[in-house]
Amino acid sequence: MKDPIHELRNLIARNEIALALKFLQNLLHNSPKLDEVILQSARFQSIREQIRSGKISHEDAMVGESQIRSGILELVRVIDESLENAVFKEEISKAVNTTVQNAEKIYNIEKLDLGNFS
Repeated sequence: MKDPIHELRNLIARNEIALALKFLQNLLHNSPKLDEVILQSARFQSIREQIRSGKISHEDAMVGESQIRSGILELVRVIDESLENAVFKEEISKAVNTTVQNAEKIYNIEKLDLGNFS
């Protein structure tokens, strides 16, 4: 699968909001962030219903959809930052483990007490 962040941004750029929301629901199905997606999805459906029933002006609908796009993009940024932080933390953890293993070999230590690092 392509980079999910890139794919989400492409969907939003093509104004495929419903697909972007579905994609996010699938991506975040076990995440606390799923609630944000559900709220944005409900707002989007509400605007679509109001457009169909003529209860909302075109201008107001455009503003609402723009706010939804903004909310989705902000959520995508948060996800992207979380993924970057997770990768960074994993790299740090690997570096610490490698350093510990090397120290154990060099100093002939059976187990080095890392405290909070492991």
